[in-house]
Amino acid sequence: VAPSLVASMEFAVSHYKTPLLVVMGHTHCGAIASAIDFERTGGHGLSPSLMDLMGKIWPSVKDAIAGLKHSKDEDKIVAKTTELNVKNSVRQLLESSQMIRDLVSDKKLRVLGANCDITTGAVIFNEN
Repeated sequence: VAPSLVASMEFAVSHYKTPLLVVMGHTHCGAIASAIDFERTGGHGLSPSLMDLMGKIWPSVKDAIAGLKHSKDEDKIVAKTTELNVKNSVRQLLESSQMIRDLVSDKKLRVLGANCDITTGAVIFNEN
């Protein structure tokens, strides 16, 4: 979770008293597919900014591939990586923002992860 995104969320919860933050991933995500490719190729030819983004997603790729017993099914790898990346992003958000942690602790804010199927529009919320 980039510092600018954390700042935007902190602004929303502090100035507008936003009661819910949703960290949402989606199916067929190009960034996730690129991160999987990054894992396989070492990210040659990417700009520093893209390398930074891939590096943030990479732990989810690694865990997805390990959890799927090194499956070759790209759709399963992308789906699992997306699910894990949302969970990791929620965790990172909570770790990086004392303000958000305090509001969650005080039950003034909920932070949920979700995944959207861009084909059907269905949104599935993660268990937290």
